[in-house]
Amino acid sequence: SNVVTATAVEFREKWQVDDDRIKRFTIVTDPTGCGTIAVADCNSSNRESSINPYVKGLLGNFRSCRSQVFYGNRMDTTTTVSTNLPKNGFLKNFVLYWDFNGSGNLVPNTGSAQWVWNNQITRVNAHDQELESENALGVYTAAQYGYNKTLPMAITNNARYNEMFYEGFEDYYFLNNVDNAGVAGCSNDRHADFSLGSLTNGSSASIINADSAGFNAHTGKYVLAVNHNSTVSKSFSFTSGAGDDPALVFRPDSTYNLVDVGGVVVSKGIYPTTFGGVSQASNPPINFSSNNVGMYSILPTATTWTNDSVSNGQYWFSEYGASTKQYAQITTCRNYTFTLSVLHDHVNQCGNDANIQVTIYKLDGTMVNQFYCGDVEINCPQDQFGNCTTTIYQQTISGVAFLPAGIYEIDADVEFYHDACGATTAGGQASGFDSRFSYSSDIPGNTYKSLTSQVVCRSTDPIAADGSFVNPGMNGAFLNTGKRMVFSAWVREGTVDTAYTHNSVDLAVNGGDSVLHPVGPVVDGWQRYEGYFTPLPGVESLTLKLINNSSNTIYFDDIRIHPFNADMKSYIYDPVNLRLTAELDPNNYATFYEYDEEGTLVRVKAETRQGIKTIKETRSAKQKNLVSVQ
Repeated sequence: SNVVTATAVEFREKWQVDDDRIKRFTIVTDPTGCGTIAVADCNSSNRESSINPYVKGLLGNFRSCRSQVFYGNRMDTTTTVSTNLPKNGFLKNFVLYWDFNGSGNLVPNTGSAQWVWNNQITRVNAHDQELESENALGVYTAAQYGYNKTLPMAITNNARYNEMFYEGFEDYYFLNNVDNAGVAGCSNDRHADFSLGSLTNGSSASIINADSAGFNAHTGKYVLAVNHNSTVSKSFSFTSGAGDDPALVFRPDSTYNLVDVGGVVVSKGIYPTTFGGVSQASNPPINFSSNNVGMYSILPTATTWTNDSVSNGQYWFSEYGASTKQYAQITTCRNYTFTLSVLHDHVNQCGNDANIQVTIYKLDGTMVNQFYCGDVEINCPQDQFGNCTTTIYQQTISGVAFLPAGIYEIDADVEFYHDACGATTAGGQASGFDSRFSYSSDIPGNTYKSLTSQVVCRSTDPIAADGSFVNPGMNGAFLNTGKRMVFSAWVREGTVDTAYTHNSVDLAVNGGDSVLHPVGPVVDGWQRYEGYFTPLPGVESLTLKLINNSSNTIYFDDIRIHPFNADMKSYIYDPVNLRLTAELDPNNYATFYEYDEEGTLVRVKAETRQGIKTIKETRSAKQKNLVSVQ
């Protein structure tokens, strides 16, 4: 083929989206009905559990993501032969990048070493603005957008999107809706959120209009004011991964039913182990209800207690205790009634105990409800002569538990104690006793001894959102790759144009604190910060503390963090007409742009260590009246 030059473009359909496109919720129990409800919560880590990726913008938008160039020799390689312009100079061994395979599908030729990509886009925002790109050398360029994601506020070469941020406080009050009313929403969509609610001790700070306060902001109109003798701080978490690819997965799901019918006796103990010479090791049996949740048992009748040949003592009392476990599968959310009952015969004046306790748990161990029937200690009612008027103690109680659909563990604990009055001599006898306990409920169906189950229905759940779906701004996590980082900012103390000594910045990282102070000359009332830090592997967070040690308000502006080997430029706009009013160079020094009433650029000023200098000024005019024609 006669091809002189060739390029190709790859398009991609799957992209991460801005944080505010995926809503955040806290899951709470519905107080008016069954199940749970999702309540909007900007600070929650829980995101929407069911999304349409096409509606959210994760899929369906084909954007160019990579540019390819064909590199190869030319056909004309002989210098001794005259050049034939119509034929020489074509690419040798040229192959198409996009071509049809044997199945008739158009596929890229990724195996050719002559097709080389030179640039790829890795992130975009909701307005299709490019947030991050990578060139063939592996060098990233990142852009931070503001003013409702329409204007670039910072562009950084040799840094990833979540390795840098700039904060000039200019667009926190920017509104572009017609009625100029605020729009309810979360601040998570900001690349780095310095709203007062996101700051620790934010009540001691405010974002103010410097023009209204009677002084100039370093750039723009707005600054962060920190009250006297106060510290406000902003925390960032670290992550070791850039999080480039959203995990769009349809989750297979199945509906299960429990199948292991019955219940489990967790423990059972009886003392003494023999009644009337008969071993009670396997008694009494505990029976589980077959048609609803519940169990019951009848303790044996004992008539005598005799000497124990092992301990050579006498049984003056008897004890019984047991614990059981069952599982119930609830399909209908409603109130369920539990009934507990105990009966203790031959109660006497010597002290007895009879009780049963039922506890309901979710499978995660959370207790749902608990019912108790019985007394800690019971004694028979006595007449004036000390004789028992009745020897039977019986109690039945009912309680209601509200159970949404799901599987629950139901545990029962029973205890009986009987003091055998009168068995005070060897071979003595005491009256026998008859004790019973039970609980039941109106939960329909069987009870189950284990969580063994079988599949009754297979389905596919909708896509659930997670953090990989959104562009990883600094509000999500600061990318920590062990690079040396630069912190830069400007500070103002009152109106005194001398070196400022009543403020500091504390960078809390690596388990220690790096305290910075402003350095260099005061330029038009502002003094510059610059410091460095290197987060170690495994460090979880960075806390930026802005400290005011004076009795007056101190102001901060144009805060930046980026890698040491990166090159950042920041941009400031007029909040009304959105004209560029200032540009901050890689050293955080400003170039100012001034306009006339018609919007024509008339003056350019540069901020230097010697002060602000005018470097360019333009004047133009039109003749208003035509006097004569020559």
